[in-house]
Amino acid sequence: MDDDISTMNSDVTTLEGDFQSLTAAEAALPTHLPTGLPTVAQVNQGSKASSGAIAQARQTYSGYLAQAKTWVKTANGYSSTAQSACTKTGG
Repeated sequence: MDDDISTMNSDVTTLEGDFQSLTAAEAALPTHLPTGLPTVAQVNQGSKASSGAIAQARQTYSGYLAQAKTWVKTANGYSSTAQSACTKTGG
């Protein structure tokens, strides 16, 4: 999961860098205006939405991981109790 989140963060950074390159290219050649390009607001909105989704995914993942760790700890406790019972009975 951490690798996926890192990749998504990298993709957002790449998007922002690409948009900066586009903005610089438009400034260098203001007479050339291709259609269908995203606006600053659209890129900012996409970046913000992506960052929010990534943060939510990390929070959800962390919650599930904490729950799994609790289950493992509980299972280990059950195993220890069972081992103690076997030892007491000579098993």
